[in-house]
Amino acid sequence: MVGILLFFLVRLAFPSAVVGAQVFHESEVKAVFLFNLTKFIVWPEEIDDGGKTQFSIAILGTDPFGRHLDRVILSETVKGRRIGIRHYQKQEEIQWQEIDLLFIGKELLGNLDDVRLAARRSGVLTVGDTTGFCHNGGLVNLLTAGNRVKIEINLEEAKKSDFAISSQLLKLAGIVTAGTEGDP
Repeated sequence: MVGILLFFLVRLAFPSAVVGAQVFHESEVKAVFLFNLTKFIVWPEEIDDGGKTQFSIAILGTDPFGRHLDRVILSETVKGRRIGIRHYQKQEEIQWQEIDLLFIGKELLGNLDDVRLAARRSGVLTVGDTTGFCHNGGLVNLLTAGNRVKIEINLEEAKKSDFAISSQLLKLAGIVTAGTEGDP
């Protein structure tokens, strides 16, 4: 089933590509997954129309995508808004009200509590690609297992943050509910 989702996500990002004839690097595949997550998730501000003109993807820490994410989003929109990418090295730099999705680098897994709470207050989807990311309060994790990308979703954190996740994505994802119990 994950193989079918991978095929679908890669075809959405590269419609003219013959998937069977190309070899994709992990960073390319994860860039496609990151972009396509936006098609299966409803943000809290969509309910009251936040009025933003740009959909901002922010990367905190190390950028594992290189130029691949730039190519994936080129001329794409999310929910009718053009897409921009921001880079931050430290949490203190983040402009929370100006971003929609925050990819958190592997090196920041140990400092996730403050980031998670700020993201929740601001309606920002947190995404990582590190073992334990969802167990530590992250919302979506893009893990590599063998030669496949596996999606994990922290359903409890999604509910606390008021994100609605499509049933199609939930069917394909591993559900993680640990790590956010007992916090506000």
